[in-house]
Amino acid sequence: MRRWSAFPVQQTPRPLVLVESRVRIEQGFTTGEAKMAFLEGRVKANVEVPARSLNALASQARPDPRRSGPPLLITEAELLESEFQTDRGSQRLPAWRLTAQDALGPIWVLDPGVQDWQPAADAGGSPPDLQPPGQDPGARVDVAGDDRSLVVHWLGAVPEFERYPSATVIESAAAFAVVPAGVDIGPPGARTLAGFMHQVPAVLQEPVGARVYVDLHGHAGRVVKAPACSG
Repeated sequence: MRRWSAFPVQQTPRPLVLVESRVRIEQGFTTGEAKMAFLEGRVKANVEVPARSLNALASQARPDPRRSGPPLLITEAELLESEFQTDRGSQRLPAWRLTAQDALGPIWVLDPGVQDWQPAADAGGSPPDLQPPGQDPGARVDVAGDDRSLVVHWLGAVPEFERYPSATVIESAAAFAVVPAGVDIGPPGARTLAGFMHQVPAVLQEPVGARVYVDLHGHAGRVVKAPACSG
């Protein structure tokens, strides 16, 4: 929650908050070598591509100094629009459609001119000591028409082993988080390992408004608001 304390919740229009990377691959690569070149940031363009877009590819890479090989070659680049997931739903945004040799489909890079609000890397102190992934799978909360009643989508064990009858709600002026409380009801001994998406109800003290829903890793999750009733 401290990571998001500086979020300008009163700003109009509300800042864009992405819940996915600024880089998206549609279909993967034809060779393992091309895939590793992309993952390690070994990318080269023989056409004009904004430097900040190439930097975006490098920023999500994990270089491995022990490996070497030919770079992934960008052969076409065109500024179009593509769908990106924000904390308030999918939006069509300007993005560069990059065509690369040995890629099965385009690589989309959000245009550098599109600004999304993210906390500083050191905001809030040390991050939570939690295992990967960096963002909770399916981090999402549904908000009812009163803008306070919630249903949190929470990944846990199958209902025969685990239930979530309640949740702890944490709120600030800029953000809110919901931590479901699990109850183990399963039998002792070995169990079948399987994930199940529970729907856990909770109620906020204050309306959601423009606040950010924060998952246990300190990242923004999706807020799905009920459509406004007309008439």
